[in-house]
Amino acid sequence: MCLLKAGRTEDTLFCEQEFSFQSHTGKVRLSGTLVMPKQFSPKGPVVILAAPPSPVARDYGGLFKSLAETLGKHGVTSLRYDNRAHVDTTIRPQSWLSKDN
Repeated sequence: MCLLKAGRTEDTLFCEQEFSFQSHTGKVRLSGTLVMPKQFSPKGPVVILAAPPSPVARDYGGLFKSLAETLGKHGVTSLRYDNRAHVDTTIRPQSWLSKDN
């Protein structure tokens, strides 16, 4: 049973839910999208779609959105989120591993 707001139409096979969370330091808020099949099972497969470390949004040029929808239609839950460099333009590649970020 799908407990989230339905996708584009009521007859879709998956649901999408937007979410956000703070970094462990609280300096950066990241946003993402959870896609769940309507027949969700807590024991079902889950895929986390993570873009390479560059300033790109969670949909990765549409590829991750399309992939997440296809996975959802086939019973697979997926999670994708904005890359930190997309959200916080002050982050430089050499500082991504810093404890302060």
